[in-house]
Amino acid sequence: MSFATAHMVENTASPRDAARLRSLGGKGAGSWLNTIPESAKFALSPYEFRLACLLRLGLSLPAVRWIEQCDCGTALDEMGYHLLTCKKGGGSVWSHDSIVSEWDDCLRQLQIHHKKEPRDRYNDSNNRPDIAVFDVGSGANVELDVALSHPWASDIVSQAAEKDGAAAARREDRKTKKYSELKLAGMSSMRFVPLVMEHFGRWGEEATKYLQELSRRSCDDAGNNNCNEFMCFWRKRFSITLQRCNAKTIAKKISILTFNSCNTVDDFVTQFYIH
Repeated sequence: MSFATAHMVENTASPRDAARLRSLGGKGAGSWLNTIPESAKFALSPYEFRLACLLRLGLSLPAVRWIEQCDCGTALDEMGYHLLTCKKGGGSVWSHDSIVSEWDDCLRQLQIHHKKEPRDRYNDSNNRPDIAVFDVGSGANVELDVALSHPWASDIVSQAAEKDGAAAARREDRKTKKYSELKLAGMSSMRFVPLVMEHFGRWGEEATKYLQELSRRSCDDAGNNNCNEFMCFWRKRFSITLQRCNAKTIAKKISILTFNSCNTVDDFVTQFYIH
């Protein structure tokens, strides 16, 4: 954590703000801010950028004030926490799948043999990793499972306010425990890697280590020292994708809830697009 971030954390009275600032202080959490929009993969639309900035700054989302509660029955907070984590509507699933697709592209760029969501992977279990990799170098199967965690969850926010990356670390622990109890069909050896990101952008330690591992492999394959270039490229890709997912998940939820709360289309246009 930088001195400036530490100073802000010490001078905030809100556990949520402290947790947000700690998450934002993670390496790569703000990569989207200095990304040149040279292609669609590296660009945010104006409304995506606006929502991403509101989330980063901990500011309220104007449209939420017009909505009493989510369609799942939960009262909404103006900071967008529930909109990002609500299980109803498919936003969290779409965000998860979008991050999985980025890892898929990353592995494909390095020509690493892998498969998304392979079936019948484990003995006596229907669980599937998001990506299964066969590591020729070690001869081991590498199971990758992606997850997004939010530092504002009620059971972690106090810890996230006191410790960097607490939300990501807890999700890593839970994923690791789950997969440690699974056995690959055929009794093959297995290495499990939880790929976790917090909604504010911080990377989990295991995801960081795995990207570094891939970065070193890119150096070996290219025959030159381009590790930093590889890391920078993919940090930006993941960062942009995460912010786009956050923004689209919130915007979709707000548009549906606002429309449901309006009596006429004119009311919807006034509330959603003007306010």
